[in-house]
Amino acid sequence: MHRLKMKKIIILALLMVSTIALAACGTPETTTTTYTPEIQGLAETLSLRVGDDFDPYNNVFAFDPLDGNISDSIYIEGLSEFPISSNNTITESGTYVLTYTIINSGGIKVSKPITITITSFFEELADYEIGTYELVFSDEFNYTGLPDSDKWNFQTGGTGFGNNELQYYTDRLDNAFVEDGHLTLRLIKEVYSGNDWTSAKIWTRDIESWTYAKIEVRAQLPAGLGTWPAIWMMPQDSVYGGWPRSGEIDNMEHVGYNENVVHGTIHTELYNGQDGTQRGGSVGVPTATTEWHTYTTEWLPDKIIWSVDGEVFFTYRFAIDSFNTLEESQYWQMWPYDQDFYLILNFAFGGNWGGAQGIDDTLTNVDFLIDYVRVYQGTGLTEE
Repeated sequence: MHRLKMKKIIILALLMVSTIALAACGTPETTTTTYTPEIQGLAETLSLRVGDDFDPYNNVFAFDPLDGNISDSIYIEGLSEFPISSNNTITESGTYVLTYTIINSGGIKVSKPITITITSFFEELADYEIGTYELVFSDEFNYTGLPDSDKWNFQTGGTGFGNNELQYYTDRLDNAFVEDGHLTLRLIKEVYSGNDWTSAKIWTRDIESWTYAKIEVRAQLPAGLGTWPAIWMMPQDSVYGGWPRSGEIDNMEHVGYNENVVHGTIHTELYNGQDGTQRGGSVGVPTATTEWHTYTTEWLPDKIIWSVDGEVFFTYRFAIDSFNTLEESQYWQMWPYDQDFYLILNFAFGGNWGGAQGIDDTLTNVDFLIDYVRVYQGTGLTEE
């Protein structure tokens, strides 16, 4: 009995060992690693404007753990309907969906859509409201000394400023000073840094600038052949390029050979003094050089209005009827006035326009007087 029991135990042990061995020799369990590519650099939505530059591939990156950088393999669905020119300029308004797709070498496909809303200039202008005009900048000149440096910077120099002007602009108290409740910009006959006259030019550049505004300046203009006082505006940032591409607004200009006639003018890429195509208007103000008058420019999203003492004498309108030969992306050429502009006060002498009929060489001291400067903005035209 003892030998028989031992024999059974040995047989059972052998069977167990065989079972374990057979299990070990079976087919091994396999695992599969999935590599999923990623598209990076895309937001879910994007807002653009007609005329903007947009490269649909710019800053978009595709990476796959299996294949590495596979950005060159991105395919964009919907691009054939997307309104973009050959130089990547947006040409039409609307809402569009671009779907970015990538497939790695393992056949894994990933798609990511982006919704792009494009607005046009006129859609942005639709039903605009001025709201209430609020004073956002002013100088009443109720102090004494140099113009307030918190409001005005000087431009100095005597290079002619592109107009062959004769004066040298200084930052001296002799040429720009505040007393008796008003600012005086004084032209002086004197030899200074190679020029025979000195004067002053001040501006709000890098201090204050505005998009859409009502600008009021009460002033008394100088007389004399060759005098050329001006109230005008230039872009803080020339987003459309150098002059005249980014625009100029001449709120008031007066030349001595045409005394008591004031002018309001715009300069743009298509309408500018360089080509003789500038747009503007003029009005007689019989006492412009002997009395105070208020010169106002109301700059709105679709027009600019010039007036003297509340009487309108010129309006430049930005209307669709004027653009029969232009694509919407080219509208800036006639209306670059959707950017911040700063204000300039200056008293030039001579030059292409001021000196067009000569100068009075006997002039010694001549004053351009400014009683106040006030800038208003409509609450409906400014972003909160």
